[in-house]
Amino acid sequence: MLRILILDDNISATKRLKTIISEMDEAIETVHYTSEDGAYLYAFNNKVDLFLVEINLTNGSGFTFAENIRALKEYEMTFLVFVTLDSKTKGLAFEKIRCYDYFIKPIDEIALKESITKALSYEIKPRDPKISLVLEGTKQEFYLSDILRVDSESKVTRFHLTSGTVFSISSYKYPIKEVLKILTGFIRIHKSHIVNLAYIENVKEGFVYLKGLDAGLKIGRNYVKNVKENWGKVIK
Repeated sequence: MLRILILDDNISATKRLKTIISEMDEAIETVHYTSEDGAYLYAFNNKVDLFLVEINLTNGSGFTFAENIRALKEYEMTFLVFVTLDSKTKGLAFEKIRCYDYFIKPIDEIALKESITKALSYEIKPRDPKISLVLEGTKQEFYLSDILRVDSESKVTRFHLTSGTVFSISSYKYPIKEVLKILTGFIRIHKSHIVNLAYIENVKEGFVYLKGLDAGLKIGRNYVKNVKENWGKVIK
């Protein structure tokens, strides 16, 4: 069950938010707090999928609450929407809190429903796993779904992203055999080539064809069985 936490000390505004959520889906659970301390304690002990936060609280600050929530590892990327009377903090809210959306009261209820629906649709899906790579001395994270393929040539391992960007790293640091161990959902089709199973469009005449690539990638003789078993289609 999805759960939305509302932080607002205006009772009538809170009632309206609860009605809006109920109109969207009666199965969504809503919890309401009027103080940042109470809301924080609840979130610390229970899973929350989306926060709706008023900045201007009589005793406290919704912005401070949001900062404290973001400091918790489990809520670093959780959707947080400000629904507030404060019209001056919007820029800072996106920059510092990384809020998902910002609505100034009186709100556009249709727009709010659309925002909540979109946010929760992401929350329903399994979270895309990431990997961490050290590039030029800096640790960077990549979603596995953004990696199309990986190849190795001339002592260099290259990560090809779906965006077309290519990152090259020393094969000494990232040998392709070790890279395969950290890439869930990828298969080795050649001694120097790994591909993302999700992007295989066709396997034909000894080549793997990936979405977005016109040219096929040759399957190594020792990897035909591996491709056949993992992709589940007969290779002609």
